[in-house]
Amino acid sequence: AGTRHRQGHGQRTALARHCEHIRNAETCLCRAICILTVARLTGSAALADTNQMVAISPLDGQIRKRVDRRQAIVDAATELFAERGFSGVSVQEIADAAGTHKTTVLYHFATKDALHEAVLDEALGRVVEVTREFLAGELKRERVAFLLDQMHAFYAEHPALARLLQRELMDPDGSDAYFARFVEPIYLPAVASLEAAMAAGLIRPIDPAFFIHDTHMTLV
Repeated sequence: AGTRHRQGHGQRTALARHCEHIRNAETCLCRAICILTVARLTGSAALADTNQMVAISPLDGQIRKRVDRRQAIVDAATELFAERGFSGVSVQEIADAAGTHKTTVLYHFATKDALHEAVLDEALGRVVEVTREFLAGELKRERVAFLLDQMHAFYAEHPALARLLQRELMDPDGSDAYFARFVEPIYLPAVASLEAAMAAGLIRPIDPAFFIHDTHMTLV
């Protein structure tokens, strides 16, 4: 009877400790949510002290690992797609290059097409962003130079993305995913802006299509 009593007491103690750990994790998570909510409402300055005010929850580490693993897969796919093209790379090869399993790749990206789209989003996302900012303002020489400097600096910092876009542009079969991310958000608005500038006499007559194509090719 004494042995059973001691075993029961030990089990209750272990359960109590487990519950305490859960309560601590929930408290940290709730505090983090509150701080981030206030930061969004009052400005980003509050975020600077978040790590000092909130104990790191075990969940944070797990989320960080998933994000890092996903990025490793995207980086590996970028290098391989740039080197061999979309059709020349298998999911297993991407997994090997990322140092993970094929099932892990497919956990983050249901198909190779979905992974390819994520890679293109990363390659063209910054270009879309700065192009939209540029087209929202006045067409001036200084702003054009600044736009080109931003794009050049981005691709100089991420040469694999530049090689990827070169491959996409030279692929005779083309890529619907690439054109969907380039033509509508970048090419068509840029053509319209150049045509409007020519009509207003702000720039000399040019062929907008050739100008945009040549500029894009020169940058990447």
